[in-house]
Amino acid sequence: MKKIIIRTFAVLSLMASFSTLTTYAQTAGGIRFEAPFAFTVGNKTLPAGKYSIQRLKSDSPEVLLIRGVDNRSVVNFTVMRNHLSNELEVSKVIFSAYGDKRFLKKIQYDFSNASYELPKSSSEREMIKKARAGKDNLAFAETTLELIATSGQ
Repeated sequence: MKKIIIRTFAVLSLMASFSTLTTYAQTAGGIRFEAPFAFTVGNKTLPAGKYSIQRLKSDSPEVLLIRGVDNRSVVNFTVMRNHLSNELEVSKVIFSAYGDKRFLKKIQYDFSNASYELPKSSSEREMIKKARAGKDNLAFAETTLELIATSGQ
């Protein structure tokens, strides 16, 4: 009797986890892009490659998930929503660059008049501090890089 209860519990737990994964995968509003350079999201550096960004949960638009196509690079992160004056024609992923370091800065969807901005990480704040201190201005001056993204998973 004890073995039957344990097996039943294990099967139900497994089924619940699959249904949760399916819900996350079906969440609308995802985009895909290819980064030709390594970049940082939060405090994690991701290698160059193909990525998708989607909501972690459909009821939490401020929590997003970035995932490499190899499924090795996965990061959850929070964003702040900003209103745009008009809807964009293409989705964009925008990075801040300081020398050879790049940080995910903003996500703009082609089906919305909102953009989603990431808070600055501690390592990005350190780069800004170096730039303001005047240490090698050319290497630490902030530049912005935009990549075109495609909608869909």
